[in-house]
Parts: sequence; structure tokens; C-alpha cells
Amino acid sequence: MAANTGNVLDADHALELSTIRSSLMRMEDSIIFSLVERSQYKCNLAVYKPDCSQLGNFKLHQLKSAGSNGCLGDWFIYQTECLHSQVRRYMHPTEYPFFGPLPEPSLGSTSGARTEQSSILADIPSAAIVNSKLLDIYRSKMIPALCENGDDSNHGSTAVQDVHCLQTMATRIYYGFFFLGSKIRSE
Repeated sequence: MAANTGNVLDADHALELSTIRSSLMRMEDSIIFSLVERSQYKCNLAVYKPDCSQLGNFKLHQLKSAGSNGCLGDWFIYQTECLHSQVRRYMHPTEYPFFGPLPEPSLGSTSGARTEQSSILADIPSAAIVNSKLLDIYRSKMIPALCENGDDSNHGSTAVQDVHCLQTMATRIYYGFFFLGSKIRSE
């Protein structure tokens, strides 16, 4: 979920330390709550098993073309990102998708979007986009530490909650660039 940065084209407001502090606190609360919600399900490792036969050949090909191993969890992330990209989520300077390519933005407002106007943030280097590492750490370290081992057959609910957890954590990571931008501007 995008951080509430108000008008991200208004550098004075978006880069105020009080605005950043408030947003960071809300995001951290959201991360904790989403992880608690995820912990109500067992690990459900079948959600992360590559080459999910339930997806069929077309969906598997589409998903693998987007950089996935073909697991059900990635399908949920990718489909959510396809929908969100159409309403310009990834035009926001703190939002980066886990997979691509995604559909072009075509719906919703253009306010706050990355546009021809100068952005309040410098371009983020591709090396700083850490979604694939976050996805790996989440599945290999966090889920086993948070959830009871086993499978409770709640694969759809597990995947939906994973999407929420991952997007919330990723937004928090990239929102750190607002803090960095604020510090740079104040010096």
C-alpha cells in the first residue's frame, strides 16, 4: 500500500521530517499487523512450490516470463501487480513491483504520478530495488520463523496475506528514500 505522502510532487510537504516520521510509524504498525495475520496460517509451503500445475501451461509461461519460478504465491503477487499497475500504483515514487512486465497504467488519477515534471526524488538505482531479495528472505526465513510448520490447506488465504505482507514491507523499504531525500535537502 502506498505511503500517504500527500502530493509527492510537492517536495516541501512530502519531505518534511514530521510527515516522514508519521508515515514510517503507520507503515511499521501495518507490517507488524500483516505479519501477525499471516502467522494465523501454517507455513503452507505448497504455495511456494515451483511449477504449480494448477496454473496450467499458459499461466505458467506468463508467470515465468515475468521472472517467477511458477509458484502459486507468485501468481497472486503478479496478478495483484497487474491490476495495481493499471491504476498507476507503480508510478508512485515509493512503489516498485516484484515482477514485470506489467500492463501500462490506464485507469485512475494521474496526480502524484511519475510524470514529465521533475520528481522530488532522484532516480533510484536498479541495485537498490531489492524485491527479489525480500521475497527470498520472506519465504525462506520469515515464514518458517512466524508460522507453525505444516499445511492447513488455506493456500489462497495464505497467498493473499503474503501479497499484503510483501507489498507493505517493500513500500516501507522504498519510503526510506524519502528520508534520505529529506536529509540531503536539509544539508
